[in-house]
Amino acid sequence: MNGFPNFFLLLGPNTVTGHTSAVIAAENSVNYALRILKPVLEGSAASVEVKLSAEDTYIEKVQTALRNTIWHAGCNSWYINDKSWNAMGYPWSQAHFWYRSLFPVWKDWDIKIYLLFLLFDTSRVLLRVMKADG
Repeated sequence: MNGFPNFFLLLGPNTVTGHTSAVIAAENSVNYALRILKPVLEGSAASVEVKLSAEDTYIEKVQTALRNTIWHAGCNSWYINDKSWNAMGYPWSQAHFWYRSLFPVWKDWDIKIYLLFLLFDTSRVLLRVMKADG
């Protein structure tokens, strides 16, 4: 979620498919989060955060796809609120989510790297070398 660096929500809004196990959905979410968080976990980045524009585009894409599902067939459903917003359903299969999670779209993410710390550590090492030589 934009505004919450390094935060990933498992089984949150728009994750229920209705035809597969919640365990599969959770595993897919964990695998995706780990791919995105890899630079942070390896120590080369301070944080990852989805861009607001990417989040908005994804939400609109999900809601548009959900309008073509049974939940929007004209019957009353607890899935749909009074504004025709479906916060529960995932419009595609978990196989689709699994495949999509293999290839993160990196341009959709702000990744804050440790550039200043790398420069600081490099200069400190150079100073040590210079002191040892001279």
